[in-house]
Amino acid sequence: AMSCTTAPEPVKKAPPLTSSKSSQRIYQEAQSRFDQGQDDAASAQLKQLLKQEPNSDLSDDALLLLGRIEFRKKQYAAAYSYFEGVFTSKINSPREVESRILAVQCLLALDKYDQADRLIRSSLERPMQPKEKSYLFEAQLPILLRKDSQLEAFEALAYMATNHPNTNSRDKYKEMAKNYIDTKLKSDELRS
Repeated sequence: AMSCTTAPEPVKKAPPLTSSKSSQRIYQEAQSRFDQGQDDAASAQLKQLLKQEPNSDLSDDALLLLGRIEFRKKQYAAAYSYFEGVFTSKINSPREVESRILAVQCLLALDKYDQADRLIRSSLERPMQPKEKSYLFEAQLPILLRKDSQLEAFEALAYMATNHPNTNSRDKYKEMAKNYIDTKLKSDELRS
């Protein structure tokens, strides 16, 4: 069982090595093939890149793109393992939060709500931009509603209503928060 005390200190990760020009070319080609829907070719190139330079500054990008390829094919477990590879790596990545958000999407697609919730909660303990935090709350909201965690759901809505990067989404979450107070929270107060 996980304790709810303080978050463990994040593990000090090594800085990535600078990738070679040839690896940069391979990555750009793979990205281009991905954009054109040539997933198998892109995947082969990305795996080659990871073999050549597993600890380079492109390794996180390659893992994320491999995950996106698998996600597009609805191979959510495979996609998850690529995304997880970024945030469990011993190499530091500026894309760690993004990989966690994508991993959560995979877990939700696999109906692994408890595991998704644990990953979201551990991710929220890390430093991140308000935009990234909004995306984590957005992924967590259906889980909280499903578990009937009303106060947490309201806190997530309130956060997204003020911090979501998309104006339409902020307005939608403001409205949802207002309705949530009017229906869920007020009716509970009357019952107690």
